[in-house]
Amino acid sequence: MQGAVARAQDRLEYNENRHRVYHFLLDTPGVTASDIARGLGMNLGTVRYHLLILTLNRRIITYKDESKFHRYFNNSGAYTDDEMALLSLIRRKPLQKIVNALMEQRKLSGPDLAKRLNISEKSIYKHITKLSGEGILEKLPEKDQGLYAIKVERREQIREIMGRSEH
Repeated sequence: MQGAVARAQDRLEYNENRHRVYHFLLDTPGVTASDIARGLGMNLGTVRYHLLILTLNRRIITYKDESKFHRYFNNSGAYTDDEMALLSLIRRKPLQKIVNALMEQRKLSGPDLAKRLNISEKSIYKHITKLSGEGILEKLPEKDQGLYAIKVERREQIREIMGRSEH
């Protein structure tokens, strides 16, 4: 393995597949190896090999939250740990849909979210609990009973990080 890594290091810039993996990751930070393989139409084993080489050469970093997936980011210091955690959450499709819906319409109820996103209420509440536990969502006071919103202090950060990840 060490010989393969040394050879790969010498050709770091010249491997077309590695170049494609690296640039896909730059354009969509916080993706998984499977996301990259699917997005590039590349074999998962090939993607994992290039991610390993890029990691060993400190071009990228791996972020692992409580889920089973590793997510990859450029090693440029562009993202803080908090931003990587937030982006990793937002990359999960159901959570992304909820955040997007609440960014568009400031407050929604669980049933409204379920109907709007075509997701069961049980799943919506599971995801709301996760986002609330991570400090992203809050249940609004009694006058807006049953409504959820993105915390005011997180809205701009979410807007910014979503904008940076869509280049």
